[in-house]
Amino acid sequence: MKRHLSRAWSAALLSAAFTLCPAYPNDSVFGGSGSDLIPLAETTIRMASEVITFTAASPLNFEGKWGEWEVVAKYRFENPSERAVKLQMGFPETRCGGGDWEGDGTPHCGEFRGLRTEVRGVPVQMKTGKVGKPPWSKRLGMVYLFEVAFKPRETIEIVHKYRYDRTPGVGYESLTYVTATGALWNGPIGNARFRLIGLETAPVTIQFPPSFRLVESAERPTSTGGQTDLTFEARDWRPTGDFSLALLNSPWPSRFNCPPLEITEAQDSDWQALDPKTLRLCRNLPFAAHGKAFQDRDLAEQFYRPEGPSENDESSRTIGFRLNALYADSLLTPAEWTYVVRAKKVEARREGGKK
Repeated sequence: MKRHLSRAWSAALLSAAFTLCPAYPNDSVFGGSGSDLIPLAETTIRMASEVITFTAASPLNFEGKWGEWEVVAKYRFENPSERAVKLQMGFPETRCGGGDWEGDGTPHCGEFRGLRTEVRGVPVQMKTGKVGKPPWSKRLGMVYLFEVAFKPRETIEIVHKYRYDRTPGVGYESLTYVTATGALWNGPIGNARFRLIGLETAPVTIQFPPSFRLVESAERPTSTGGQTDLTFEARDWRPTGDFSLALLNSPWPSRFNCPPLEITEAQDSDWQALDPKTLRLCRNLPFAAHGKAFQDRDLAEQFYRPEGPSENDESSRTIGFRLNALYADSLLTPAEWTYVVRAKKVEARREGGKK
């Protein structure tokens, strides 16, 4: 027997499907959050796949300006039934100010800019509404509404293109895309891929939902240094939470008990105090940070450890340094090359002292 979900939504169903946006440290600023399409009534329609691509359209800026994501969200929906189905869909913005957390008051918080939607390759007009029923009225903002008519056994592609603010913090960047609403569709999502294109800094550590795999990590050489692309994937996925990333860019030397990257001549004693094995490890750290493939098995095992559960959050995985098929020496920054030269000088002095 077919069950129905009211247009005001079933609070019981949504409370099981939704999770709160993650809590951020006090030194962070808030950007936006993307959202999956939702049905406004329970439906036989299945989300066969989604490919969400985030391109860094403008860089992060800690001087009062926002970086910006350019998003292309492609969905494939299937009608598995032998009857025609007409469905109203909603594309909700998230609210980052007020509610259960505090935002920074930016008028762009959670706002989609330049939103364009295509159904079967044809642009559609949308009307707007809001969720008035607590607690979702505190967490969801504007909802863009449009109707789609499915023929029996028809597959339809729906594409959204829009921009919204990135979410920087001190030493990290976060990204959240509301996917818990995917549980409102019929059955599991066949394939879900989330792609980040053009990150200015290769993250030292990545935390991501355990239901996903990191299937691509590549830092590409550019005229300004390097840009990083990441791709995460889940198959036959039943969402119980949101797709949330933490991209940590904190200084990497401390992880291996190596001297700081910006060491001064006055701190040369830090290098002198290292034993030969640690000194060799530190000399190779800048190369590992950009994914160089080491012939030495010991170095490879030290740097490229398999992903594991996050130390402070059992609901996410964490992965550190990653092999990079596009590695080139040009990816190293001037400071990193200075770091390598400093280590080599200490090694040379030690070798000279043995003669």
